[in-house]
Amino acid sequence: MKKLSLGLAMAAIATGAQAYWMPTPEITSEVSENGKTTIEWTYDDSEVCTYFQVIVYKMHKAQEDGRFVLASSDFSHIESEGTINNHQERGALWDYLPDNPGWWVRSPLYMGNAMGIDTFNYFAGSDNSDIFGGAYMVSPDYDLTNLSDKTVNVSASLAAEAVSVSGGFCIWAWNTNWSDPTNIDYKPITTLDHHYTLSTTNFKTVEEACAFPDVADYTDPDEIDEINGICPERTRVMFYGRGYSSYWINNFEVSVNMKKGETVDYGAAIYQTEENSFVIDTSGDTDTDYTYAYEVRAVREDYDDYRDLTTVRATNYAYNAPKRVIGQTTGIGSTDLDGSNIDIRVAAGRISISNAEGLDTRVYSTDGACVFEGASDSEITLPAGIYIVKTGTNSAKVVI
Repeated sequence: MKKLSLGLAMAAIATGAQAYWMPTPEITSEVSENGKTTIEWTYDDSEVCTYFQVIVYKMHKAQEDGRFVLASSDFSHIESEGTINNHQERGALWDYLPDNPGWWVRSPLYMGNAMGIDTFNYFAGSDNSDIFGGAYMVSPDYDLTNLSDKTVNVSASLAAEAVSVSGGFCIWAWNTNWSDPTNIDYKPITTLDHHYTLSTTNFKTVEEACAFPDVADYTDPDEIDEINGICPERTRVMFYGRGYSSYWINNFEVSVNMKKGETVDYGAAIYQTEENSFVIDTSGDTDTDYTYAYEVRAVREDYDDYRDLTTVRATNYAYNAPKRVIGQTTGIGSTDLDGSNIDIRVAAGRISISNAEGLDTRVYSTDGACVFEGASDSEITLPAGIYIVKTGTNSAKVVI
């Protein structure tokens, strides 16, 4: 029997005074037609918002067996005179990776072509009141459900500013195995926590194949419950450090192993707007890479007089509110044109329609071909892909 340590190899991060969240924009409308998806939202402006970020995710369908890169960066977008042992601090509470949509950095520091994490803001604790309250670089949710091999491959070049600093990465996943059902949250998969002693003069290259634990390898009921509670559709990679100065990442790559026909989602684009609406252009979608979901985040920037620059001081990073899948947004799953409250959504790989008695349904593929025609109460099962569902005068874009 393998032994799975249920104690956190990386202690949960307790909420600190700096763990500041902006209000989350509330999506009020989603309409998909003519190769575009138009979204609208409202925002609680009790907290000033400088602009909104719309992050678009795509679904990739493998055409052959192989490895697919979810995210990678050499941080070439960072220009700074900082060094490993003399970092630059720009006063930001947050930063994002423009070349990896959906990735955010909490308490960032800088040097040329490297991202630093201020490990002084690492808060160790065990109550898990806010695991994202400290300092880290973290990915968006990745949906690994459709992968037969749920191994996350991570490679990176890491260094430390001082000998007191160590760092690494771990795989987090949403987990339903909590004693308090009102506090269900992300948990680190402790068998997938990799932490290193780092050099203060040279970057150390590390590479790990992070395979999810197999419940068949365990007999302890608590360990089995822990593994069964993992939700692979909400899997994240987190780089974190411990100490009292900078933990550096010079480059990184995150990838998964795929078999032909399997699917996985990834951050495809990031946009900025000051409006409360945005049009996502999906006309370039293909059967192998198609627009799948989106997030809308509120961002506030302040001018830092001391450093003479504008910096991201606050953002909403609603870690417990995953990305919105187009066509499956709660409450607005369909484009309701006749007031009939028809609801079109996908569950367990099937399209289901409610409140549409007596109406016929047609389903179209992205190339305009009708792939289903029948009663709205029919069981609609189709191959994985993106479709337009029309029932009466209502329509919705869905992803299977």
